[in-house]
Amino acid sequence: MVVCKKGNKQRDTTCTGEALEEKGVSSTVVIAIAVVALSVAFVSYYILTSEDREVKYETYLNEVFFFKFDYPAGWIFWEEGWVLWPQEQSFIATENIPENEEGGHIKLTIHDKANFEEDVEFILEGLGLEPSENLFGNLTILIENTENNLISGPTITTIDNAPAIRYSAIKTVARKREDNTGRFVEYEITVRSEWLYFLKDNYLYSFNTFCKKEKYSGYESIFEHVINSFSFLRN
Repeated sequence: MVVCKKGNKQRDTTCTGEALEEKGVSSTVVIAIAVVALSVAFVSYYILTSEDREVKYETYLNEVFFFKFDYPAGWIFWEEGWVLWPQEQSFIATENIPENEEGGHIKLTIHDKANFEEDVEFILEGLGLEPSENLFGNLTILIENTENNLISGPTITTIDNAPAIRYSAIKTVARKREDNTGRFVEYEITVRSEWLYFLKDNYLYSFNTFCKKEKYSGYESIFEHVINSFSFLRN
């Protein structure tokens, strides 16, 4: 963990792909309690139905940022936003399974591009790494220097004609569960995580799908369908 100061501010810049993951979930841990579910009045959408590879899907359609993507029918879907951090909004789908089991997870987060660029440069500075001239260059430097278990990438690609960078990695994730005495016990799981970052207008989108490493083969086609289903509703 590297702790850096920027002006009079002190930030935790634990830097792996997890650092970016945490930026999507909790830009600073201190304001995590400010997370609230966004109402439909904030993001309006419709639910449609499709079917592929014997898995039924629903389609989330967003009329604020004008995009859509599929997620498996029956999975729990919700929206998250920050009261004190309005630059980030997330759309999440998790498999509806017993609490003590671990299924598939899908998360799309929309970041304010300028703010995200500043955060990535700040993390690189904290690691003593020289930044490049653009955001994707900085993301590549960060991923290559902090992800210890890369499977593939980072590679430059596109998603619905938007420039993108994609990689996959194995990582350890901390979890908590309640035991039969009512106490919460910490444990860890090993997951395979797929990341896709792409740019559109003044926003940086991050797509993250993951599941237990040993279960990935059962989710791979689902995750690929979700990513491939993403499209913008206007140019």
